[in-house]
Amino acid sequence: DGILHFSFNVEEITDCASRWTGTVNISWYRAPVEVQPGDRLQLTVRLSKPGSTLNPGLFDYEGWLFSRGIQAGGYVRSNSKNELLESDSIAFPHHVLRYRIRQTMLGLLKESPVKGLLIALTIGETGQISKPAWHSLTRTGTNHLLIISGLHVGLVAAMIFKLLGLTPLSIRWVGVTTMIVTAFYALIAGFGLPVQRALIMTSAVLLAVSISRRVSTLTMFSASLLGVVMVQPFAVMSNGFWLSFGAVFSLIYAYNGKLMGNEGTGMLKVLLAAIRTQWVVYVAMFPLLLYLLSQASLVAFTVNLVAIPWISFLVIPWLLIFVAALPISTDISAASLS
Repeated sequence: DGILHFSFNVEEITDCASRWTGTVNISWYRAPVEVQPGDRLQLTVRLSKPGSTLNPGLFDYEGWLFSRGIQAGGYVRSNSKNELLESDSIAFPHHVLRYRIRQTMLGLLKESPVKGLLIALTIGETGQISKPAWHSLTRTGTNHLLIISGLHVGLVAAMIFKLLGLTPLSIRWVGVTTMIVTAFYALIAGFGLPVQRALIMTSAVLLAVSISRRVSTLTMFSASLLGVVMVQPFAVMSNGFWLSFGAVFSLIYAYNGKLMGNEGTGMLKVLLAAIRTQWVVYVAMFPLLLYLLSQASLVAFTVNLVAIPWISFLVIPWLLIFVAALPISTDISAASLS
């Protein structure tokens, strides 16, 4: 649409009575430069305090901005002094890497109808998904799969742990290395609230394995809850906080001290465990979704039974190969997306 939207970290304000620093959301119509993560810009902007309607049941946009530390919003005004001062890729290396992955995928996928979905599954950015596609994902209850979640982080950690387990490394080094690599993946994924929760919980498990200690599931859950609140105290204002931890707690409450899927053997046992797990989450989250979002999908249970295994075991591994091979060979990365 010719408008560039980005978050801007204010270092200094001139020609204004106010003197403050912080993060603002900026819109730039027909930007003459390509803004990238790490760029330092001098801009003439018009800012306004964030606000939203107070009607019950509507999205609390002001609270959403506050929970993310966004202090104001505005747009860039035409001025000859608007310029790029310098590019500092060291300041935000993970954002720079995410940007390069995004640009590479845009170049490789071009007009592919699944371009937006693959980018979302790789780095957690949903800006390339069209409104009709996002509406369809919401109606089927599968939009959570495109926001890098605990499912993705746990899957990555499990894959890395299994692969390192084949090496002569001791269990302690396997656990520590898995934590480091998983944390790197979390940064690439944008380090959102669900990723933070999953990373902290996964790290607690890996730490316990590394020192040969048994830690209860409830203790790991409480540790991740405390960790997220310490890192982002205002996360409790977001719906994602309650939905993310609510889904995990429902599983802990339902299966604490019990075995999932005792019936059957082999693939039947795995299938029954998946159905029971998905049913628990569906039943537990349905009223919470209605309360927080005023909407819930009636077909989410059935669709997720197919979508979750498909995304987890057939799509995510190839995307991880793409990211891992990107510094080595663009051809190999392109082959993993074809």
